[in-house]
Amino acid sequence: KEHPDWLAALNEMAEVHLERGELERALPYLRQSAELGTSEVTIQKRIATYHRDGGDPGKAIKILQQLTENNTADQSVYTFLSELQVAQGDVEKGISTLEEASERFPESPYIHFRLGNLLAASGQYRQAVAWLKSADNLNARDPRILRSLLASQARAGQADDAVETAKRLLALNPDDPHFNFLYASRLEVAESTEEAIAAYEQLLDIAPQHAAGLNNLATLRIQL
Repeated sequence: KEHPDWLAALNEMAEVHLERGELERALPYLRQSAELGTSEVTIQKRIATYHRDGGDPGKAIKILQQLTENNTADQSVYTFLSELQVAQGDVEKGISTLEEASERFPESPYIHFRLGNLLAASGQYRQAVAWLKSADNLNARDPRILRSLLASQARAGQADDAVETAKRLLALNPDDPHFNFLYASRLEVAESTEEAIAAYEQLLDIAPQHAAGLNNLATLRIQL
């Protein structure tokens, strides 16, 4: 009340009422916040979050869908909507929402990454690989993207491609034991036995007590 035109104060008052479950009392503060520059998308996302947290994801979905339909949605609206659709058991709708987002934001590695991960989670590994490769092309050297791509290639049976991705991942941090293990294990799956042994030896130089590395190396040496 002391600072009726102060944006932070308006947003704080809105949050107080929303946390109490008082949407109607929060709305006047949100409207004033919008008049002072808070985007409509930000306000509608907050209201959608209120409904989700209050156990009414259907209302949240309707709010977010309206934003996508009137072309005001940003990337976070699409990912939020997709998450809610998946949580409601409709994975295909969640995928479709991210596909729509990829058309609107074709240069967004994040959208392509999220879509690839959702496809992988639903067992569509070859499609996941395609989207994750696209994300990688848009944002090379991102370890999150490379790890997801590697996992999908492995699940899709693309052993040689998985080796190359693991090699790129390792190049980002050659002293990381986990990245070394991923590279060695991908070589092992690709039946590049001698290279796999050398990679496991490199891993154990870095992490001498790495249990899986010790076991796998011993198994490979027995096979020679």
